[in-house]
This record gives sequence, C-alpha cells and structure tokens, in this order.
Amino acid sequence: MQYTYHFLTLIKDLLFPIFCLGCKKEGTWLCDDCKPTVDCSGLFLCSDCDHPSLSSHAAMMKYEEHGISGGLIRAWKYNNSQEVGQILRFYLAKFIAKEASWFFRADFVVPVPLHRRRYAERGFNQAELLAKDIAKIFDWPCIPALKRTCFTSQQARLNREAREKNVKNSFQVTTSFPAGASVLLVDDVYTTGVTLQECARVLRRAGVKEVHGFTLARGISNTVRNS
Repeated sequence: MQYTYHFLTLIKDLLFPIFCLGCKKEGTWLCDDCKPTVDCSGLFLCSDCDHPSLSSHAAMMKYEEHGISGGLIRAWKYNNSQEVGQILRFYLAKFIAKEASWFFRADFVVPVPLHRRRYAERGFNQAELLAKDIAKIFDWPCIPALKRTCFTSQQARLNREAREKNVKNSFQVTTSFPAGASVLLVDDVYTTGVTLQECARVLRRAGVKEVHGFTLARGISNTVRNS
C-alpha cells in the first residue's frame, strides 16, 4: 500500500509539477527560503467596528489573491494539498502561541459549514479541519452546531450585495448552548464578512452570548489594524 502511494505521488509530480508560491522553485508549494517571508503577525477587529453580530474577529494573515497567502489557501481548499495543510498548521501554531490571550474568549469552537452538495464535491470542509486543529490545541469542544439549509453560489464569485443575499437565512443552529456561552466561529477567509456575520446572527438568536470570528486570512481592504 505504501509503495503504491509513493508511486502514485511520483506520477502526479511528473504530470502536474508544483512550484513554490514565492520564488517559483519546482517541487514544493513553499520552499524553506520563502516560508519566513509570510507575515502571520495577525489582523484584528474589535466590537466597536462595523460587524454587529461578531464580538470580534482575528485573522492570521492578509489575504492577497495573487500572493503567497492566496495561493496557499486555494491549494489547500481546492487541491486538498496535505503539504499546504501542514504549512498552514505550522503558521497557525505560531500565531496561537503569540496571541493565546485573544483565543481564551471561547467555550466552544464552531466551523462554518458547507452544504452537503459542496462537501460531496470537495470531499472535506476546510473550516472544519481548521476548527478541529484549534480545538485540539486548547482542548476545547469542537461541535458542528451550524447547518446550511440551502445550496448557495460560491461567495468568491459575488460582490458584497450579492454575497449578503446569497447567505441570508441559509444557516440553521442544530445544537443548544448553555446560558452565557461564548463561541469561536471558524472559517478560512474573511472578505466582506457576510458569511461570518450571518452565522453569528443565528448563533446569537439561539442564545449564544458572544461570537468571536477567526479566519486564516482577511482581505486587505478590510484591515483595521496589525498586531
């Protein structure tokens, strides 16, 4: 079995070679020389910012569509690259070690869900994998407390107004929470924020006191401060 796996990997590398997202060196998604160049110092929003349903939001890095951050997330999200997953976990562990005090606001970790059709197409939910990684680090419960009630267009292809209409009333809470509960809501990218906002809105309606959002990346145009 192991021999077959390595053989298939070799064939894949020969037919579909990969190149470093930084320097274009062949053979890896991100070489050792380029890994230190990724800025994971973090971006944060507080409760005074324009996101009424979220108590706060933190992202590990800026999202740059044609940069390393955008390339890593797309490779992980659409190619299911195990190498990229390991790279992102490395950055995540470093970020959490640096910003542990921000994360200690949650009782539960909840991933933004995929619709079952989208899950069947992709084979995994990147937000769920990320949420489980965070929950494991802190030994917190990770629960699939949200469900998508309708199949929606991919948000990346829509403008803000269309995104809002696309996700409006498309989530349902499937779990009851204790009074005063605080939730860490996890997704991969925060662009306009409408998906996290809608998820946070229905969680609050279900009795959750605070909803803090975390994503791997946040669009540069939405950056409030670096930390």
